[in-house]
Amino acid sequence: MKREINILCTRKLDANILKKAELNNIHIDCVPFIETIFTHSLEVEKKLKELETQEIVAAFTSKKAVEAITKILQTAPHWKIFTTGGITKKSIIKYFGEDAIMGSGKHASDVKEKLFENKDNISKVYFFCGDQRMNDIPEYLPEQGIEV
Repeated sequence: MKREINILCTRKLDANILKKAELNNIHIDCVPFIETIFTHSLEVEKKLKELETQEIVAAFTSKKAVEAITKILQTAPHWKIFTTGGITKKSIIKYFGEDAIMGSGKHASDVKEKLFENKDNISKVYFFCGDQRMNDIPEYLPEQGIEV
């Protein structure tokens, strides 16, 4: 007799993953613990539209930040992007293309280091993140002469 396995997942999972689990006698309850609410203002939208036409250096540490930005942008701008890996990087590639990525790392501290390694070519970075982020990038880079 096969034992049923029950798992509580704290985020939504793809339906294909849930079906595959059920076929293997694994039941997954998905109960998201975190709710993301995108804030939107005309001021932010105006600034993004302005940046859309410029070649900037951008840093992303959140898939949700990528989603929020790409909902406003009408075309994929020609930005040089530093990003965390995983889903955030995949989201960047999907919208901006792989060639846009100038550096990536597992954590924000790794992205900070990649930006620092390129400091001779960077004077300003636009940091797109959520409000629950680490302060690695906005605290460290200004100390190194890079405006955030």
